[in-house]
Amino acid sequence: MFSVVVLAIILVVGMAVWAYLWWRTRELRRTMRTQGWAGGQGQVIEGEAVVVRDTEPPGKTIADDPDHPPESRKTRE
Repeated sequence: MFSVVVLAIILVVGMAVWAYLWWRTRELRRTMRTQGWAGGQGQVIEGEAVVVRDTEPPGKTIADDPDHPPESRKTRE
C-alpha cells in the first residue's frame, strides 16, 4: 500500500513539474513557431570535412620514394 501512495505522489509531482515547464516555455515555443528554427532568415551553414590519413597500406614499399635515403628503403609493416 505504501508503494502505491509513493508512486501516486511521484506521478503528481512529475506532472506538476511538466506543467510548470510547459507553461514557462509557451512564449519561446510561440516565437520559434512564428520565426522558424533558423531565426526566420533561412540561413544554411555549409562546411567541408577533410580526412587525412597518416599511414600507408601494409606492405607498401618506399623504394621509389626519392625523399628516403637508400638505407631506409625497406618494406613498411
